[in-house]
Amino acid sequence: MFKVSDFLNHFEKHNDFARASRFEVRIAPPTGIADLATLDLRFQCETTEFPSYSVNAIDNRYYGVPEPIAASPVAFGDITLNFICAGDMWEKKLFDRWMNGIIPINNYNPRYKDEYISSQIEICQFDGVATSESIATQTSQKTYSVILFSAFPISIGTLALNWAGDEIHRLPVTFRYDYWLPGNFNTALPASEQPKPSQNRPNGSTPPTGTGSRGQTPTTPPVTAPVIKPKPIKGGGGKFAGGGATGRW
Repeated sequence: MFKVSDFLNHFEKHNDFARASRFEVRIAPPTGIADLATLDLRFQCETTEFPSYSVNAIDNRYYGVPEPIAASPVAFGDITLNFICAGDMWEKKLFDRWMNGIIPINNYNPRYKDEYISSQIEICQFDGVATSESIATQTSQKTYSVILFSAFPISIGTLALNWAGDEIHRLPVTFRYDYWLPGNFNTALPASEQPKPSQNRPNGSTPPTGTGSRGQTPTTPPVTAPVIKPKPIKGGGGKFAGGGATGRW
């Protein structure tokens, strides 16, 4: 028989309910854009979501009815962060600068990926605030978090302007990333599986010393054998086109 008290006791054992409003986002600045070396958007991100994770499934059939099995590749969905804009619009200016640091408008040549990515974006979920008479002194504990590796913005949304309203601007920014892991999970990974900066180098960029034009160790190009075209076969007989005839008309 269902009892409301059993329902409440169950969640009480698991630290009440998880509240969507108790979160925080921390973005590590891109190392290759000097004027973005220090940025703090913790108080600006108003809404976001935990990222998705999809496993590709295919039908496998040995005999009889096919059964679904997991197969590569996995898919990580893009994530959108919505930022409250301050009066000086510094958030909009910041992301304008970040986007220009990815593909500069003076030549539209993409820069090196490891120059414009954020090494990690952490999204944290917190439990209920501690009981306190003063809101300013309330604290809470992190109960869950995810870390997005090698993230960078791919889209900045529009900001609507309207004389009939006086709403606060909210800037949507969509990020793409290599993959994500639950918080602290990556510390258990071996060094060979830790996230690494991209080695792909765009055309028109200057690679590091001792590397090729795309950030790879230069190698001797393979030797290609010359192409020999066969000579046309000519007839050895009479004057009639096509050769082969020995007599005359």
